[in-house]
Amino acid sequence: MATEKTFRVSSVEYDKPTKSNNIDWANCILCQEIIDEKLICPFDSKRLNVGAGYQSLADNIKKFHALRLMPEGINVCIENLDEGSGIAQSFIDHKACWHKSCNLKLNRTKLNRAEKRTSRESIDEATTSKKTRHSFSVQSTSKPSVCFFCNKNGQEALHES
Repeated sequence: MATEKTFRVSSVEYDKPTKSNNIDWANCILCQEIIDEKLICPFDSKRLNVGAGYQSLADNIKKFHALRLMPEGINVCIENLDEGSGIAQSFIDHKACWHKSCNLKLNRTKLNRAEKRTSRESIDEATTSKKTRHSFSVQSTSKPSVCFFCNKNGQEALHES
């Protein structure tokens, strides 16, 4: 049996910081909480491009913030992450770490879904009439005013089989 996954989006005051101005860089930079889950630090990666993980996370944070759809549990204030040279550079400078579960809330798939959801909502608001299967089926089941075979108008021109 397939289970449905649901996601809740928290409402965040975007004019005010959600946490204090001080970020504890030793904790998860996304939730700022101390829990039993292990912290992941891309800086400790053996990959050549250490900053790639930081850059993609920074980009996703900016986009979620721009959509005003920061996932529930992400308690960091975006303005506090940028120390002047960009969020990704601040992450690198402080060797930022995060919980895997927090990072998953900000992954590219969830961002794409959020973007799609917001674009669909704006399109729905812009259009006044929706076309549904029902509206198409009503049109196709009503009798045509012109005969398909002989192009004559009226009910007498309809050919019966």
